[in-house]
Amino acid sequence: METFGMGNAPTHPWLLDALRQYINSGRTVVSVTQCRGGYVDMGRYHSATALREMGVVSGRDMTFEAAITKIMWLLGNDYTGIELENSISKGLKGELTET
Repeated sequence: METFGMGNAPTHPWLLDALRQYINSGRTVVSVTQCRGGYVDMGRYHSATALREMGVVSGRDMTFEAAITKIMWLLGNDYTGIELENSISKGLKGELTET
């Protein structure tokens, strides 16, 4: 999902409940920033922290297009659950800045 700035999103209860239900059903949600620069820092602000606590994964500085392509590749290679979530934050081919 594209978020604002460093990973912030609206905090409407209906949105948070829908995301929580989706994640609790075993699916993965990745947060990428809509900004041209910067990165998603899931602990910087309250709304991003709430997303992290419910299980949203940081896409760090990946573009939306890179995140979609990476997720398709990971799913196509049978990555699931924790393995999928951990692999999203690791660089494969230069799609994100390693820290």
